[in-house]
Amino acid sequence: MSLKIIDTRHLAATRTFAETVGLRGPLEEKLAWLEHFRDDSCECVLYPDHSPHSFYFELMLDGRRLMNGGLLFYNYGDTGSGMPQLSVRTGDLNRGWEIHT
Repeated sequence: MSLKIIDTRHLAATRTFAETVGLRGPLEEKLAWLEHFRDDSCECVLYPDHSPHSFYFELMLDGRRLMNGGLLFYNYGDTGSGMPQLSVRTGDLNRGWEIHT
C-alpha cells in the first residue's frame, strides 16, 4: 500500500551509508518487501531505531497494527548476542539488513 517515513533524514542517511558500503540494493529490497507486504494491503510506518542504520516498523491494516518489528543493520563481527541491535539472530552472520518481528 505505502511506506510512511517518519524521519526522512534518517532514511536518507541510511541510504547514503548503504551506498558507501556497497549494500544499497539489499537495503532497498528489504524496504520494498515492507512496502508491499501482504499484496500491498498494509501501510508500513518506518521510524528510526536506536541501533545504527536501523529502523523500527509497524505494518498497519485498516488503522490497526498487524505486526511490528525492526529492519536492523548488522555489521561484520556482530555476534548475534544482542548488541547493539538488542536482538538475537541465527544462521550466517553477514553484513547487511535483516527484518525481525
